[in-house]
Order: sequence, then structure tokens, then C-alpha cells
Amino acid sequence: MNKTLFVVGLISISVFHASAQEKSFPIRNVYVSSGGSFFLGYNYTLDDYRSIVPQSSILKQDLSEFHMEDNLPGGAVNFSILAGIPIKSGNRPSRELRIGVNQQYSYSQGLLTVSDKYRLDTLHSDRTNSMFYIDSVHGQNIDFNHASEILQLDVSYIFRSNGVKRWSWFAGGGLRAGSSLRNRLSIDRWENDRIDISGNDVYGSNIWVFFNSKEIASETYNLKNFFALTAYIPLGVDFRIGNGAGLLHNTHLFVEGRPGLNVQLGTENGSRAFTNAGGQFGIRMSL
Repeated sequence: MNKTLFVVGLISISVFHASAQEKSFPIRNVYVSSGGSFFLGYNYTLDDYRSIVPQSSILKQDLSEFHMEDNLPGGAVNFSILAGIPIKSGNRPSRELRIGVNQQYSYSQGLLTVSDKYRLDTLHSDRTNSMFYIDSVHGQNIDFNHASEILQLDVSYIFRSNGVKRWSWFAGGGLRAGSSLRNRLSIDRWENDRIDISGNDVYGSNIWVFFNSKEIASETYNLKNFFALTAYIPLGVDFRIGNGAGLLHNTHLFVEGRPGLNVQLGTENGSRAFTNAGGQFGIRMSL
């Protein structure tokens, strides 16, 4: 994270606070939180990477024998500063409009692999009647690392159960909109040679002994920036630290889940939509 969020956040809070002093735009809470999320349905294919960087010399080669590894989900780290503006609600649960900024560092990974195996020896244990297989393996990997930094305006509308009690819950709906500030993709190709020992008595799995690994090609691309839109559902629990008067009485800790939908527009390979699951942990100060 860089100082961009702090500058934008401080300016926003200063403007809100000045308005609050004039009673025209009252702020009752300031939220500062950080957290993370996992992207679901975000995996790229080899064709996706080729469409993003068609100039890549690594990807122009014949890679038909490689296969893309699964279970490499993307994710993000978030930091946000929000100002809470109360909405009159009568006897209904307390309502609040939160406005601020969110800075996100998102990442995703991809891995292409291929390997050739040659059997060196087969061993038999008379004591355990187990078989052990020793193979020489030559492998190649192509690693993809995609990282972007995103700055967004964050607006949410929440309902709180009871702001007076020490414990409270809240829920609502939120929307973030903004643009990436940095967007980079790196591609690295590796070769490795190893000894692979397998068998039904080797701790239940293969043992890999690497003895040679080297990088044979590396490329890094600065991609064009894109528009990022996120719709999410804030669901959380709030705890007031102190019971008496003073600073601790106005200080709260909260945990907030944020399942949502992300949309990226204007990327090299068109638009992209995917879901995410994550949350925030932070502090709320009542003014």
C-alpha cells in the first residue's frame, strides 16, 4: 500500500468533518479497517494469457504438452477509511451511510507444467515387503504472476441492531467503484531436474529431491489500467471496548464479512466478472 489512500482519506475525512461542524453533514463514526478476500472463478487459461500479452516470446512457443494447474485462486488485500453519517430511522434499527475510500492490492497466479520421468531403480524391503521406486524427472514450469493496485470510492448503507448496547450486529449493501493505479504481469519459465522417490511406505506420498533448478526466461509487462466495480454485502459484529465515559466508550472493534461480485472493464482481454469471499477487521470511533 502506498500513501495515496492516506492522502485521499484524510482529505475526505477533513471535508466531512468541516461539514459536520456546520451541522449540515453530520459524521458520527469513522471506520478504519483492513482485510482480504479470495476470488472465486478467477482462473485464467493459457489462451487468456496469450490474449493479454500476444507479444510474449515465451507464450509464442509450442506449449501443447503443458497443462494448467488448478486450485490457484486469486485474492486481494484491502485497506479502507470510511465516514459514517447517521440516517434518521425512528424506532427501526439504526441506519447509517458510510462513504470513503478503499485501496486494494489484488493478485492472481497461474502455473503451466510438463515433466518427463525415467525409472532409475526399483527397491524391495524384505522387512516390510514394500516397494520403492526411484525416478529421474526433468520438468519445466511457466509461472504467471498478475498484480494490480486499485483505488475505489466506497459507499455502503447499513442497518445496525442497537448502537447503544455494547454488542451490536449490522448488515446492508455496498458498492465500490474506481480504477487500477498499477497493473503488471510477469511470466517466468523454469527447468528443474530431480529425483522422485515413491512407494507405499514413504510417509504416504512422494519425496522430491531437487538438485538442479534454473530460470531460463523471464518477462514483465505493464498492462493498461482498467475500471473496477465491486458490489458487496456487509455483514458484521461490533463490540464497544469501554462501558464508562471517555475515549474507550467511543471506541469499537468490528469484524465484517464482505461477500460480493467484482467486475473489471477495459482489460486487455475484455470484461471479466467473478465473485469473492472475504472480510475486514477494524476500529470504529464514535464522534
